[in-house]
Amino acid sequence: MDASFHLASVPISQTDRYLLFQTLRGAVDIVPADIALALKRSEHLASTSLSEAEADILTRRGYLTDQLPEQERQQSRAALRLTAKQIRPSIEMIFRFPPDSSLTAKSAVGADLIAEVFSIAAELAREEGLLMVSPEITTPEVGREVMNHIVEAATQRDYPLLPQVTIAGLGALWPWLKSENFRQVTLSTNNTNMSLDVQAVTEKIVDCFENQVYVSWKCTVDEMSVEQMGAVRAVCEGVRQKYSNFMLLPLSEKRETPSAASSIATENVLPVIETENAVVLSTLLRFITMPTMINYNPFFHTDPDKLILDIGSAGLSYESATGNLPIEGADAVRRSAASIAAQKREKSWEAIEQTSQCPACRFSLVCGRDWIGKCGYSSIDQCATSFERRMEQVLPLLFFNLRGNWRPPEASQVKA
Repeated sequence: MDASFHLASVPISQTDRYLLFQTLRGAVDIVPADIALALKRSEHLASTSLSEAEADILTRRGYLTDQLPEQERQQSRAALRLTAKQIRPSIEMIFRFPPDSSLTAKSAVGADLIAEVFSIAAELAREEGLLMVSPEITTPEVGREVMNHIVEAATQRDYPLLPQVTIAGLGALWPWLKSENFRQVTLSTNNTNMSLDVQAVTEKIVDCFENQVYVSWKCTVDEMSVEQMGAVRAVCEGVRQKYSNFMLLPLSEKRETPSAASSIATENVLPVIETENAVVLSTLLRFITMPTMINYNPFFHTDPDKLILDIGSAGLSYESATGNLPIEGADAVRRSAASIAAQKREKSWEAIEQTSQCPACRFSLVCGRDWIGKCGYSSIDQCATSFERRMEQVLPLLFFNLRGNWRPPEASQVKA
């Protein structure tokens, strides 16, 4: 028996434990350091330095295997090929409300224009595409008529409605705050809009949960004051007293976030991760909290393209996740719909495999993006080493959020 090709082993800062991740099977476990180090040894030493019970559990979880590395890589390629066939292109329809709520009433946006946006989105996605609807709200009030049209159009077509709001925007959602309209809200804050009124913010978030609407919080902490950081922590703790599964993602645009290496046992330190590593955290969370589902997030995954309607100006634009120049105007977007849809269909697995080193990497099924191309790594080994560092950086925040979101199965820990 040897350690699996798909084994990732990451030390947990300031503990004698490691996090193991089997990237093909999706198993995630916490083990003592001696077990993790035994798995790292080569030439069949892993199985001989473990007890029979330990080896049995590690084998069942996929960390030990009698398969050859090439056999495992073939399995990975088969899973990648199947995943590529099943992934559907997605488009996010963003309805961007103006920062001054009075401008909504003056806007030319009505039922006809909203219906046209939905029609254009359907042309872009074709039959195989996924569509989602995201009102972006930053004010405590929002035009009822416009919002009603958006909610009704999404409901009629059975498109998921995923509001993106600031703290002020949470209050604007109240007339539509019920799970029949939407089940999830993303709260986004930064140093310019983070309120110090802990009680008011806590109550707004709790109101959402009490109406069976889940809130996740993305908080950009750069340039936040000490008081704002304290308010973030206090709000999180206040909500978790009633709803322990509330998730907070403190994010920083700065590289090598200082708090990344802080101990996961420190109660008074809010773990912060680099914004670009949020994809790493979300992948680990999915594998842990939804272990019965297939949660692959392969290297060729792309973010949704965006069809954006500015409610204030009634202007429509299309932004591709590939970074192409945006297309401005409803007529221009509609004229481009056929070519956009065709481009999305052309990206076959064969084309992906021929142009990338990534299929040979043990993280190819879970890394979420082409880090080699994005960061300019010279080899898959260098990229994989960097990805393990990313995993290590997000561990404090992973465990911070798992306190209320995870009830580990009996097999989730290998004991010494």
